[in-house]
Amino acid sequence: MNLIVCVRCRAACERAQPGMWLWTEAPAGLTCVMEGCARSADAVGEPRVKRGRPGHPHSAETRAKIAAAKRGRPSPLRGRPSPLRGRPSPLRGRPGHPHSAETRAKMSAAKRGRPGHPHSAETRAKIAAALRGRRLSPETRAKMSAALRGRRLSPETRAKMSAAKRGRRLSPETRAKIAAALRGRPGHPQSAETRAKMSAAKRGRPSPLRGRPGHPQSAETRAKMSAADGELLEAEG
Repeated sequence: MNLIVCVRCRAACERAQPGMWLWTEAPAGLTCVMEGCARSADAVGEPRVKRGRPGHPHSAETRAKIAAAKRGRPSPLRGRPSPLRGRPSPLRGRPGHPHSAETRAKMSAAKRGRPGHPHSAETRAKIAAALRGRRLSPETRAKMSAALRGRRLSPETRAKMSAAKRGRRLSPETRAKIAAALRGRPGHPQSAETRAKMSAAKRGRPSPLRGRPGHPQSAETRAKMSAADGELLEAEG
């Protein structure tokens, strides 16, 4: 990344970021790239790559001393205009060069949680408090629904979810909320198409009320029960 500037803007860059740039003479015909400046370019600057002592990193003790010495001191660049203002960031993607599927998979895996570094209870509480009461817009909910539609969970995942919920007791308040949410939709009756689908899905399935008071058993069921009782009496006699 080069910085093409005039004499005056070069001096401003040196004051703002001393020792940041390596300067060379600018070819003829170039103009200064600084915002609001249209003078002829005098120099081309390249960022210094070799800082510090390559191959000789500071020790932990030295870094702690440097941090303590700089703590509380204002930045020397505060209040000064950046020489890169108005220029697109060199880190903002690569227009026309999308990441490959392999690269995107690596980036996704690197950002997925922090393997070996789970969040502390305090951090989880802060995240929960920040998300509590957050309302998703209808557009966002539609996108999430479309992304999850048709997604099939593997048997292993279903087994893990079942094991995690096994033995879990819901409080009476939670059960009351679930019952209220599932108790129809007042003012929003189901359409004829929806009722037909529900009827077709339940057709052929035994009624959960069979064998309960007010729901007499069929003649076939009564015959089976009678035969079973007769065999039991014969065995006892």
